[in-house]
Amino acid sequence: MKPLIIDRSAKPRCFKNVNVANLGIIYRYNKKAWMTAILFQEWLRYFDQQMQGRKVLLLLDNAPSHNVTGVQLNNTTVKFLPPNTTSRLQPCDAGIIASFKMHYRRKFVRYLLEQFENEGISSKLSILEAILFAREAWQEDVTSTTIINYFRHVKIRDEEVATTVMDNDIEEESEVTAEINQDIQLLRYRNPMNVENFLNPDSENEINEQFTDDEIINLVCSSRETEEDNVENEENSVENEDDSSELPPVSIKEATESFDILVRFFLGQEDNCSKEINGLMKIGHKLRVLKVKSLVQTNLEDYLVARNEI
Repeated sequence: MKPLIIDRSAKPRCFKNVNVANLGIIYRYNKKAWMTAILFQEWLRYFDQQMQGRKVLLLLDNAPSHNVTGVQLNNTTVKFLPPNTTSRLQPCDAGIIASFKMHYRRKFVRYLLEQFENEGISSKLSILEAILFAREAWQEDVTSTTIINYFRHVKIRDEEVATTVMDNDIEEESEVTAEINQDIQLLRYRNPMNVENFLNPDSENEINEQFTDDEIINLVCSSRETEEDNVENEENSVENEDDSSELPPVSIKEATESFDILVRFFLGQEDNCSKEINGLMKIGHKLRVLKVKSLVQTNLEDYLVARNEI
């Protein structure tokens, strides 16, 4: 499933020259970057549409935004976990979220290392870069095997826990944690954070702001009319809070040159990079299609200009 990303800005500057549909995520926003009942119901309908031809059970905790009242579902049955049992029964809490966070934060630390090597750590991670990290961590690093194992671990599934596979997951997590710790040391901080605190900071479980009852009601309210009335005002206010940089456009020529360099780089590696090169060949095919399309469009415009038709 595509990750759902909720941010504060309606149109971040770093989205300029970016087709959001190509990000492989669902992007939504509000002033607090909260999941609201409206957003959740929208996502629930999307989830149900993806399950066509199947009958699935969706387990939810009792978060205030998980309001399913009035939502018609054709393929999905929703069940809520009993109160105060999330940590014991919820597969996401048992380890799926931790796996995602671990892989995401490894990418973040390596981003810091790149900044450090290039010009020192100065720029803030943009929402676009964070989205790309999150997408890769979820779609590439958190495997279906990991998800299945944690469903077994909390004994929701009847099958016995596949201990060998679980052991492999634990071993991989230990290796990734060791890599993150090593990368943190390379940043040369005077008092580097303990890697466990970095992966699971206490602040993630705290509410950093005190909200009034009215604010909570507005955020969790399931009235579509209320949200639509406030969209224009929200867009104006949240755009002013965004301090990311615009992403400069890339020409087809620049993309082709970069692609050629990347292919030559992998061809020269001592390690077996055939899998990576196969992936690049697919990108190269798409680049050629876009290049031909660009040439056809340019030639057509030149022809029409010559005939004074545009």
